Amino acid sequence: MPPKPLSCALPALLLAASLLGACASVPGPPATQVPELQALARRYVEAQFAFDPAMLARVTAPQFVEVSPKGEVDEREAVLGFYAPDRKTAAPPHQVLEQTVRLTGTLAVITQTLEMGSGPRRMRMTQALTAAWVDGRWQLTSSQTTPVPPPRAP
Repeated sequence: MPPKPLSCALPALLLAASLLGACASVPGPPATQVPELQALARRYVEAQFAFDPAMLARVTAPQFVEVSPKGEVDEREAVLGFYAPDRKTAAPPHQVLEQTVRLTGTLAVITQTLEMGSGPRRMRMTQALTAAWVDGRWQLTSSQTTPVPPPRAP
């Protein structure tokens, strides 16, 4: 004899309810987090130019990895070591021009354009950052910075 439809419905309903409860138990970031993510990306840039490893440690997650403009892949500890205060050099004028944030649950991708230098020595770079919502705050998990080629002479 085939099972009665209601005898299968109760276990399925209990399973669905427990799965929904498990998903709801991990609080995600509020949807209005775009300004906070933009500020996080700017703090990362400022910490790089200031050679501030303490700030870099605050804004990056333990598993952070960076792909440098030269294509080198560095783990977080190497990045923090590179930006040690005793290695600091004079920073060129710089600014973050455009930022775009794509938010998907507890993950975000931030792209931004950086402009450095002045006059004929001005250059731009595009930076892609990923962030994760961990322990109630955003932390950067990766960064890739790519130089933008200068415009071709006519």
